[in-house]
Amino acid sequence: MRRIGILLADLIIIYGCIILSFILLRDEFLLNYKDNIGAFYYVSPFILPVYFLISYVFGMVSLQRKSVLEVWYTVFIVSLALTIS
Repeated sequence: MRRIGILLADLIIIYGCIILSFILLRDEFLLNYKDNIGAFYYVSPFILPVYFLISYVFGMVSLQRKSVLEVWYTVFIVSLALTIS
């Protein structure tokens, strides 16, 4: 149950950061705001299953103690995989 809570907290942070970036960049820096936010809403249902799959494959749901280097490496690989997918 604790693993699911951690994953859900991660997802809230991910979605929150994306939405916050749209809010902060809305008027000044983001061209075609409506097109970009529409694209986000279109792909947002797919972020959840892809995130769970990648987190499971790379062992992010494991609660065992890891070194800082292992955590950084795993976060880097997961971020790269999410960016590519």
